[in-house]
This record gives sequence, C-alpha cells and structure tokens, in this order.
Amino acid sequence: MKKIFSGFCYRFLKGYELWALIILTVLSSVYLNHVNMKGSYAALKISGETAFIGAENNIAINRDNLDQYNFAGSGISAKDIYRSFLEPIPQETFDKINMSPSIIDSEETLVDNALNETFLVPAFLMLIFIPLFFGRLFSDGTVKNLIASGHSKRSIYLSSLIMTFCLDIMLFVINILIFVAFCLFYQWKPPLYYPLIISVLLIKLLIFFTSASLILTVLFISKKKTLTLIIGSVLFFGFFFRIPNPAISGLQTYVDASDGSAEDEYLAIVREKGINVFDSKLDLTVYSKRFYYEDKEVMPYRCTLPDPSRYILLAMIYLDPALISHNDYVVPVYLLYRDGPLAINAVCDICWIMISCFAGMVIFNKREII
Repeated sequence: MKKIFSGFCYRFLKGYELWALIILTVLSSVYLNHVNMKGSYAALKISGETAFIGAENNIAINRDNLDQYNFAGSGISAKDIYRSFLEPIPQETFDKINMSPSIIDSEETLVDNALNETFLVPAFLMLIFIPLFFGRLFSDGTVKNLIASGHSKRSIYLSSLIMTFCLDIMLFVINILIFVAFCLFYQWKPPLYYPLIISVLLIKLLIFFTSASLILTVLFISKKKTLTLIIGSVLFFGFFFRIPNPAISGLQTYVDASDGSAEDEYLAIVREKGINVFDSKLDLTVYSKRFYYEDKEVMPYRCTLPDPSRYILLAMIYLDPALISHNDYVVPVYLLYRDGPLAINAVCDICWIMISCFAGMVIFNKREII
C-alpha cells in the first residue's frame, strides 16, 4: 500500500490537479473571508470608516473608538459570550454583552460564518477532484496494471482513501491559515472560545472525511465519473449547506408548551431578577431546550408524539452526519457543544466513514476490472 500511495503522490505532484486545487482553494477562501470581514466592524480598525449603531443610530463608531464597543476592548472572556443568555454569568459581564450599542454579537456571528462558508468551495472542489483524478485511474488502466502487478484491490482502495483524507486536511489547514491572516490584517481579535471552536472544526473535518469517503466509494463501486459527480453534488448540498433537518421541526411541533401559570411564574422571575438567572439545558430525548431557575424547571413541557415515532425522528436527527449544519440555529452551538450533540455528531460521522469504507472495499473487491 505504501508504494501505491507514493505513486499517487508522485502522479499528483506532476499533474495539474494539485496546483489547481490549491489555487482555487486559496482564491475562494480569500474571497469569502474578504466578503465576510469587509462589511463588518472588524474592518473598522484598518478602514477608518464610520458605522452608526444604537437604538436611534446616533452612535458613530470608527477605528478611534472601536475598542469601547467590541470584544477586544470589553475585558470579558469569549466563553462568557457563548454562555450569555444560556447560563447565568456575572451580571457586570452580562451587561457589557447586552449593552446598546455593542458589536460583540456581530463578531460572534462573523466567526460562525467564517467556520461555515469558507469550507463550501473546497468541499465542492473535492467532489470534482475525486472522480476526475481517481476516475482516470480506471479509464487509463492504472488500476488494472496495479492489480496485475500483485497489489490487492483493498490496498488500492485504502491508498485512494488516505490520499483524499490528506487532501481534505490540506484544504482545511489552508482555510484556517487564511482566516488567521485576515484577522491579523484587520487587527481583529475575534471571540474564540477554543474548546468549542476546536470541537466545531473537528466536526467540520469529519464531515469533510465523510463526504469524501462516500464519493470515493460511489466511484470505486460504479467506476462511472458522471454518476459519481451527480451523487457527489447531492452529498455536497446536503452536507455543507444549512438546510434544516425536517426531523427537528417535525419533533418540535409535538412539544406542548407549559400552561399559563408557569409562564406567569417565568415572567415574574424576569421582572424581579432579570433574564441572567436562567440555565438552559438541552433535552436530548426531544431535542429542545429546557429552562431552569435555581435547579427548578421553569415552563416545563411534554412531547405528545408516541414513543415509536419520536424514536424514528430522533434517529433521523442524531444519525445526520451534518447535524451541526442542519441544526439551523434551533439549538445554540454552545449547547450542542456542552450537552452532547457535537460528540454524537462526531461518533456518527466516524461510523458513516467506517460503513462507507467497508462497503467500498467489499464491493470493489468483488468487481472485475476490465
């Protein structure tokens, strides 16, 4: 297998595909980061433009006073930004995050967009590259020659899979480095809560791996570039676009709200204590948030859907390899990280990769190469 992988690398370095892949990835990442940051408050430090924010749009913000309103000058932690409105945090910190004017929420959104949008084009390029490069191995007789030389079909498939994973990692690192470069260029210190951010990035990488392994499996089973491109396009739109998972909305339509007295109790607490006293927890059995005050649930609810149907919808949610994308802000990413769905998503992706690899090797091993 080592010889096959080395041969793929040599062929890859000599061809145009690698350089085209790198150039297009760099250009797309630069463009998307530029679009995301140019119109944001992160650009004010270097552009000198003035933005007007506040309830009456009467607060002028530019690079001279930006630090009064952004994350870098707030003196609060990135973790507290993600925890705010979901867990009780120090009131002074909450007031800074919730103050008007403040651009901290915009900075958090900008980070979220960067983590999602900058991986779209590389994923699209990989869906084209896999049938283009590895499909040529079938059309030009390379696979047939490798088998005739004594190499097993299993080693050919695994070498191809490792190559695609290496390319995924390369594109992944390029995107991260370009995002960091833009942050340095705009002199912007984004609100990065590293345990959460690293978890999200690892999930994105696993989604990359899952998509690549499924596309490669289709190619090695069918040996047809066109069919692989069609199925790969479906996987691309399904995995990397924020398309709401219908099982989430379907399940939540059967979640009954609490009665009026419970809502009155909630409003009374808000009037007396404010909203920085509630602790939100994700109920994995119904994929919905529950609210607690001093360890007592506020506005409790129940799911009226029969258990068999609920289990089916939960399976559709937790077996979704791109749950983090299909969540569509129904559950805040901090709760996905803290209460388990990100870990479930990671395990699910690993399982999909293993199933895909096993199916690809078994079926490819039984097919005749003509």
